[in-house]
Amino acid sequence: MWMLREHYVQEFYEEGLDVALLDLNILVGPVLLVDAPRDTNLTVQVLASLHIPPGVERIIFRTLNTDRYNQKNYHVAMAL
Repeated sequence: MWMLREHYVQEFYEEGLDVALLDLNILVGPVLLVDAPRDTNLTVQVLASLHIPPGVERIIFRTLNTDRYNQKNYHVAMAL
């Protein structure tokens, strides 16, 4: 199981994996926008409760950090 701390995985770096190698077609296309609960982390149980339809390839979660983004005192480090 990979642990994503600060959006960085040492093993991927050591294997030479790089975001520049991604096929952009994976990242571009229809997306499902989901309002996530603001009072909990996104766990397996929470994701199951959101009833995401089968076959969805891309999801953007609107979270508490999304709400904070529009605040005057928001700093990008708050999202890490």
